[in-house]
Amino acid sequence: SLTVVRKGNGPVQRMSNVVMDPPKTPQCVLCEIYPKTSYAYASHLRVHHDSTLNKNGIYLMCVCGRR
Repeated sequence: SLTVVRKGNGPVQRMSNVVMDPPKTPQCVLCEIYPKTSYAYASHLRVHHDSTLNKNGIYLMCVCGRR
């Protein structure tokens, strides 16, 4: 599971405590898509929105606490 964190403001979306069937990762901050991995999340922003995590002021954090 991963968390989308807004730089300076704390968590935006946290999915580790939400039981979903099927399990979902956090929703894109710009649209309705739920990328399946952290790489897919960053790639989705770049390919579909011509943007980056940094441009949107966010970073991704694993439940283990690593960025």
